[in-house]
Amino acid sequence: PVLLFHRQRDGPWWKRIISFLAVSLFVLIFVVGCLVFPLWVLSLLSSVAPSLGTVAPFPFSFLGPTSLSVSTVLLCLPHLFSAVGMSDPRTLHDKRGLLVGQRAVMKLLEWVRDWMAAGSAMVLDTDGVLKAGEGGQAPTMVCLHPHGIFTLGLTMLGPLFEVKDFTLVFAHFLYWLQPVLRLLLDPILKTASASRASVNALMRSKRNFAIIPGGFHEAVITKRATDRVFLSKRKGFVKFALRHGYSLTPVYVFGETDSYTNLQGGWGVRFLLSALQLPAVAFWGLWFSPLTPRRARLVAVVGDPIQLPRVENPSKQQVDDWHRQYVDALQRLYNKYKHAYYRAEQHRQHGLHPAKCPPSPRFDCKACVAVDRRKLEVW
Repeated sequence: PVLLFHRQRDGPWWKRIISFLAVSLFVLIFVVGCLVFPLWVLSLLSSVAPSLGTVAPFPFSFLGPTSLSVSTVLLCLPHLFSAVGMSDPRTLHDKRGLLVGQRAVMKLLEWVRDWMAAGSAMVLDTDGVLKAGEGGQAPTMVCLHPHGIFTLGLTMLGPLFEVKDFTLVFAHFLYWLQPVLRLLLDPILKTASASRASVNALMRSKRNFAIIPGGFHEAVITKRATDRVFLSKRKGFVKFALRHGYSLTPVYVFGETDSYTNLQGGWGVRFLLSALQLPAVAFWGLWFSPLTPRRARLVAVVGDPIQLPRVENPSKQQVDDWHRQYVDALQRLYNKYKHAYYRAEQHRQHGLHPAKCPPSPRFDCKACVAVDRRKLEVW
């Protein structure tokens, strides 16, 4: 394994305060950005309501032209930057004034990563992902699991994105109607929508890209101290990889689900809302700051790329077979590293010292048995 990043110890108290403020600001920016489109809709209705001659007053009549103008500008700004090339990291690197903003965003994300507990790391199981798209190797689709509430594991993949050119693909709703997220990410990372047309365009150009196959459904099933992925019905990414001859690189982030507590149950309604691009999560983090994640130890493990053949029109059987192989590879990656991640924690919970056990599990040790029984749930 190749260790690209490892945080061995916590910083001093003043650095922890800065990282707390940074991660709180990052999450707040994300939440506020999700409200821009609803604000635009309500402002538009408030502006046209008087002309409709409605008897009952519009409940959001306090919103007017000002809020409509501000929300319209925010929604259009990232697309305007993309149109003129200002969101391309290479373009920003050449402009002195914009480079300051680029460095500020990188520093903010570095402080967000510093909020994670000591021991957080990023591990490459092999160096295969570093060779993707080069020297005759097929380009790769990096598949990140689990989604979690805010996908904090993406901050752990920062070192990989620094040494390898990747495009981050995320939900269609977030790409088009969450402008603040793009304004934050576009200066340092190329982004794209997860729409069919956008993904096809990326694959035709043979670009490496990262995606979260579980999507909002995987966010909904997030449960603290439980490892879950939503993959049973997610086969579209495999079909795209077969059509274009891509490899699939599984990535699992240990500790992602421990950052927040998420309400369980009501799956039918919540899955329906998620299908409508409305993530139905009910979460809380720190007791005094619910939006701020707990200081979990995040370890992102990047597996070996799985090379798929190029099949222009793959059959359902072919998609099912390769999907099964991908899920098996993700399970193997999880089982390979779960002892290294959970071993110390389980020994502490059982009042034992991990040094008394070798790296391989001992089945006369309660802690080792508890880790061995831990499974990755595939929904």
